[in-house]
Amino acid sequence: MFHERLTLILLFLLGVVMVRWILRHGADKGLPPGPVPLPILGNILDIAPKNSIEFEHWIKHKDQYGPVSSVTVMGKTMILIHDLEASHQILEKMASKTSGRPRMNFAHGLCGFGRDISNQQCNNDHHLQRKLVHQELGTAAKSAQYDVFQQEVFEHVEIGSAEAAREVPFALSKEQMKHGSKVSSYVSRLLEQLSEKGDSDERIDFDEETVKWTAGVMYTAGSHTTVTSLKWFLLAMVMYPDVQKEAQEEIAKVTRGKRLPQMDDRKNLPFLEGLVKETYRWNPVGPMSLPHAATSDVEYKGYNIPKGSIILPSVWWFCHDPEVYQNPIEFDPDRYLEPRF
Repeated sequence: MFHERLTLILLFLLGVVMVRWILRHGADKGLPPGPVPLPILGNILDIAPKNSIEFEHWIKHKDQYGPVSSVTVMGKTMILIHDLEASHQILEKMASKTSGRPRMNFAHGLCGFGRDISNQQCNNDHHLQRKLVHQELGTAAKSAQYDVFQQEVFEHVEIGSAEAAREVPFALSKEQMKHGSKVSSYVSRLLEQLSEKGDSDERIDFDEETVKWTAGVMYTAGSHTTVTSLKWFLLAMVMYPDVQKEAQEEIAKVTRGKRLPQMDDRKNLPFLEGLVKETYRWNPVGPMSLPHAATSDVEYKGYNIPKGSIILPSVWWFCHDPEVYQNPIEFDPDRYLEPRF
C-alpha cells in the first residue's frame, strides 16, 4: 500500500511539472519556427551531434525551418540566423538589445577570462577596450609600419632557417633598443602615458589591467585568425594551382621579382586582393561567429526573441549563399574583379 501511494504521489508531482512546462511553453509560441520540443528536455535531440560540423548541421535546420529559426534546450533558447539581412536587422539595428554575450562558466569562472573583450557584456569597460583596440588596428599609419618591419625582418631571415625563427623578433628588438631606434609598441606606449600622468589630475580612462587585457586579446585573436586563414589559403593554392600561378605572375609584374609586395602596391594587385578576400569568404574563420545574447525581449517580423536567448549568425552561410555568390563552393578570386559575386 505504501509503495502504491508513493507511486501515485510521484506521478502527481510529475504531472504538475509537465503542466507547468506546457503552460510556460505555450507562452513561447511567438518564437521563430523550429522542431517541436520534448517536455522539460526541449530540443536536446536536435542540437549538433558529437563530432559533427556545427554549421553544416544548422544549414539542414535552415532548409527545414527557414532563415530565422529557434531551438530550446533545458530552458535556454537559441536563435539561428541564416539570412544576412535578418542578421543586420537583429544584430545591428537592434544592437542595444542584442550585443550581450552568454555567460560561459568555464571561461569566466574557472579561467578568469571575464574581462576578455570577446566575452564581455556591452558595458563601459567593453567600450573602452574596443576604443583602444580600434586605435591600434586598421589605420593607414599603422599599416605603413609593417613595410618597415618587413624590410628589417627579411634582412635577418633566410628561408628555412630554424635559428632565425628562434631569434626573431627578440634579437631584432634588442638591436633596435641598443641603437635607440626601437619603435614603441602598443603596450609600452600606453604604459608610458600612465607613467607620465603620475599624480597629476590628467584624466586617463584606462589602467594597466585594461592594457593587459586588450594586448592579450589582440595577440590571441590575431594569431588564431591569421593561422587559420593561412591554412585555408595553402589548401586553396594546392587545390587551385592556376589561381596560384596567376597571383605569382601579378606579383612578379609589380615587383619585377626583386622585392616583396608592400602596402603601396595594393592598388596594382587587384587579383591578389581578390585572392585574399576569397580566402576569407571560402572558409571563414568563425563559421558561426561569436554567440550574442539578447539583453531584452526583441521582436523581429512578429517573432519573439526572449531576453537571455543565445543568437548564432551563420557567417558560413552568408559567405556561401547562392543568391549572393555564383558557384559559392568554388575558390574564384575573379568574382571580385567584376560587378558580380
